[in-house]
Amino acid sequence: MANERRLYVEIHAIQNFTTNNLNRDDVGSPKDCVFGGVRRARISSQAWKRAIRTNPVFTETVKGAGGDTGIRTKKIMGEIIQQLVSSFALDEEEAVKLSEISITEIIGVKIKKKTDTEYLLYIGEQDIQELVSQLVVNKDILLMENTNDSARKKIIKEMKKIFSNTGKAYAADIALFGRMFADDKTLNVDASCQVAHSISSHKVSMDIDYFTAVDDLNAEDETGAGMIGYTEMNGSCHYRYANIDVSSLYSNLGFNSYLTSATVGGFIRSFIESIPTGKQNSMAAHNPPFSVLVLIRDDGKLWNLAGAFSKPVTSHSDKSLEEVTSETMINYWEALAKVYGVSDSVIKTGFTISKSDGSLAETLETVEKAVASKSSKWNN
Repeated sequence: MANERRLYVEIHAIQNFTTNNLNRDDVGSPKDCVFGGVRRARISSQAWKRAIRTNPVFTETVKGAGGDTGIRTKKIMGEIIQQLVSSFALDEEEAVKLSEISITEIIGVKIKKKTDTEYLLYIGEQDIQELVSQLVVNKDILLMENTNDSARKKIIKEMKKIFSNTGKAYAADIALFGRMFADDKTLNVDASCQVAHSISSHKVSMDIDYFTAVDDLNAEDETGAGMIGYTEMNGSCHYRYANIDVSSLYSNLGFNSYLTSATVGGFIRSFIESIPTGKQNSMAAHNPPFSVLVLIRDDGKLWNLAGAFSKPVTSHSDKSLEEVTSETMINYWEALAKVYGVSDSVIKTGFTISKSDGSLAETLETVEKAVASKSSKWNN
């Protein structure tokens, strides 16, 4: 029998990019890896997660459902100072002192280079606003010279709860991707979403674009380029995969079934529509997925289907690389389902461009209804 509190959403996508360098390594080359004994194009999970969470469609969906999104930065101190000065008319000196207190005593991290924190912090926008408001309300106590005062310690302890899950929701992207505070493990959040590095379904070779730039003010008789250079690139058809533990997300979002459903829907739409930004101004690899498979499952199984491509695929005379890749993925899933079994309650949805057998809107509607129906039955 399926566990009433266990629900996963898996999303698989086939996406064929034209000439691109969407995700570079330390020397500027497209990231790659070896899989199935051959070189594959690769785009890291970190690149995909940033593209997903910063896509306006994700932010708008979450905030439209009453949720929040996060900011990942070392410059949070400057943001706090700016809000204290502009929104509450505090003088610069007080704002700086209160901001230092918020960073070192409330959040509990060190400050480097005057205003930068020691490492990137991942904090919800609403949490920052609440922190600033509480700094203003309690500023006289917080600015006391006697830092051992019991009233001051009590205020610090209470304000720490702003960043912990005390009956309220985390920012949706933090609820999905988690966060780690090296100095205070009580502020850590376990991720409810896993995102794989995408890899090409086929073997790739890196190509080089040798380019020149002409100096517009050259004399008519002056020859030669004003600049020469080169950049590496490839064209690659990617298999992409992610999953969401909906029960964990539901908990991270303060047991709000409506926000949970909206966050899953926003994630899936952003997963499909977002693309990393590397070298886009010079290559414009804006190629949407060719096919998408979404599974809503309560059978406890999670299957990354990259194994379908351990033998590199190739295009046929009558089928494109996208078609062959998509069919290979579906056939592999059906083979796994036959061997390992799939619960009758598993919902399968998605679309394939060449078949016109579904749409993004229909896929989102199916997912959001299923998640809302399931999570609304869960107890706090």
